[in-house]
Amino acid sequence: MFLKNNIKGKSLTQLTNEFNKHFNLNLTKVAIRRKTYRLGLIFDVVEGRFKKGHTINTKPIGSERICKGYIEVKVKEPNTWQLKHRVIYESHFGKVPENCVVIFADGNNRNFELNNLILVTKNELLIMNKHKLIATNIEVTKTGHNLAKVISKIGELKNGRF
Repeated sequence: MFLKNNIKGKSLTQLTNEFNKHFNLNLTKVAIRRKTYRLGLIFDVVEGRFKKGHTINTKPIGSERICKGYIEVKVKEPNTWQLKHRVIYESHFGKVPENCVVIFADGNNRNFELNNLILVTKNELLIMNKHKLIATNIEVTKTGHNLAKVISKIGELKNGRF
């Protein structure tokens, strides 16, 4: 009877808190939700939804965020983000081909200097990782990239894909 008499105008969180306080219990929101469902009771206040008149906070184009350790830049509305190093590379050298990625030559994903950004194919990256050809020194990594190109070409020739 308590739930039926007190559900109006309350969210699940509010009702759970009041129920636990009234009966000196420690039930979860899930338990209260199941009980209200079994009783056929409906909440007229729903949590997790925007209320009428709510304004949505959005980041402007050019904003940055960190995602999985990499810096992303908002490039288009409503919510299009790209990796910052890729945006910088494309602004200087043009679009990155579909089978390629841009890597950091010194391994530091906060160093956006142009000489630190290297365009490699996904196959070359696989070879570089497999043979540990990525170093903390830019020149060593660039040499490793050249070696990966040679290894890749040898593989193509062996498999008759030239």
